[in-house]
Amino acid sequence: MDFNLSDLQVVVVSSFFDQIDDPRVSELFVNLLKLKKSGYQSKHSNRFLPVGTHDFFGHHLILCHKKSFEPILCAKIISYKTCQYYNTDFPLSDLGNFLLVDQKRELEKIIHERLLRDKDITYSGGLTINPVFKGFGSSPLFKDIYTGLHYLAHLTFDYSTMMGFALPKVGTDIFFRTWGVKPLEVNGVPMQPTPTPFVNGIDSILVWGDVENLSEYKKDMGKRYGALWEDRIDFSVRRVLPKAA
Repeated sequence: MDFNLSDLQVVVVSSFFDQIDDPRVSELFVNLLKLKKSGYQSKHSNRFLPVGTHDFFGHHLILCHKKSFEPILCAKIISYKTCQYYNTDFPLSDLGNFLLVDQKRELEKIIHERLLRDKDITYSGGLTINPVFKGFGSSPLFKDIYTGLHYLAHLTFDYSTMMGFALPKVGTDIFFRTWGVKPLEVNGVPMQPTPTPFVNGIDSILVWGDVENLSEYKKDMGKRYGALWEDRIDFSVRRVLPKAA
């Protein structure tokens, strides 16, 4: 399906739980859950629940068709400090059963070093394409828009380091490599694909990168879609988050 930028509207919902009494936000969140349900069930088992505690306080990036307001895609960003604020584990906190000991130690080192400098780290995931727009997820436009919006969200919310999972089975390892992120390494040896619960047990690789060191492609897409981001409809709650513990 072909789109012009004038057809598209970005909507951001952050900290839904704090805005639950706002009927506009509640309706958006319910539509978001419907999108996740239909999107994941079109690709995975009906027994896979693509929603968790973090969805109630994370950032949700939603790309909608401007005229119908039908969601085209969504993705979420969860920050480490916000997890601390809500006394909830960061999504990567329980990887000890899946990472090797040295890999877990390296991950903890990366996080600790940034928290000591009062930087915030994010986990990105939950990317869902509306089955109604089948094929959009494989289009160059999708890759460019998602790349740019994801970068701009990190700049806007002042996040320094991004983490997530790449799935070689579907080629997202190649896609995320264009962002300038890299696999978790120990002594120069990259992590190999490992079954991971966050992605329904599919073999995946933990990837990460500091925002300031991301690829020129990712930064360029931020510039290209800056106007789309600036024109976003934003339902966000901003708060003072804790210093490093």
